[in-house]
Amino acid sequence: MGLNLSLQQLRYFTAVARRQHIGAAARDLNMTQSPLSRQIAAIEAELGSPLFLRVGRRVRLLPAGQALLEEAERLLSAFERFEGKARAIASGDGGVLRIGYVAAALHAAPLPEALAHIAAAAPDLEIRLRPMRSHEQFQALEAAAIDVAIAHGPPPEGLAHGHRFHVEPFRLIGPAVWLEVAAERWDSLSERPFIGLPADAFPLARAVLAAGCERAGFRMQVRHEAEDVLAALAMARAGLGLAIVQESLAGGVASVALPASFEPRVELWAAARQDGGAAGRRLLNALIAPTDKDAAP
Repeated sequence: MGLNLSLQQLRYFTAVARRQHIGAAARDLNMTQSPLSRQIAAIEAELGSPLFLRVGRRVRLLPAGQALLEEAERLLSAFERFEGKARAIASGDGGVLRIGYVAAALHAAPLPEALAHIAAAAPDLEIRLRPMRSHEQFQALEAAAIDVAIAHGPPPEGLAHGHRFHVEPFRLIGPAVWLEVAAERWDSLSERPFIGLPADAFPLARAVLAAGCERAGFRMQVRHEAEDVLAALAMARAGLGLAIVQESLAGGVASVALPASFEPRVELWAAARQDGGAAGRRLLNALIAPTDKDAAP
């Protein structure tokens, strides 16, 4: 049958062992001497062996007590580490924060800035980023496989707290001479090759962009495909065609603003599980607009 000893009793034992004096240990523990003496006697009775030799007002560790002191200190130290880690997780200062994200989120300033803020405020927090499409993130949230989703739209109702934290326009990039003509005649783009998302993997996104082009007065004739936006940038720089990219990616390459009639925008939403931890709520608060902070969970 196992021993029936509490962590508090181990604290009593180690305090007396270190001080080798019941009265001094009692003062350290903020208790009176008699209850502490009874606790030591109860520990010895439970173990079935004396641990101290009483010498006047002092005590000395017997071999059995000496052998147990190191283990008791190790157990108490381990529990203190456990307790500290548990408190850090509860406060959002420690543990693991699992974040799903769409690629556009890393190219927009708010997410990197929020991650830098979190890392500075909670240096013991481990952050794990997982690239995922929006619907995959919501499935992962439901399965508790991630803590926060950074997606292109709001989560399904009842699944998570969601906040739109970033909106930016698209720009058109490609050979400068084509862009100069486009600024005068947008319909001239209908004759140019485009670099687009693969139709089989991203049918909705491609259809939305194509419809936006039609409303802006030109057709998006996709000749080349690139799933990675950085690959599309490289292809456009190489002169293979035109590409529609989020504004934050258009620096350092020839680009023009699309007409006001081109309606699609890059939207980023942050969603955290309603029963999620403090670290997820902290990230959400770092991302959402200041005017919405009071609405964050």
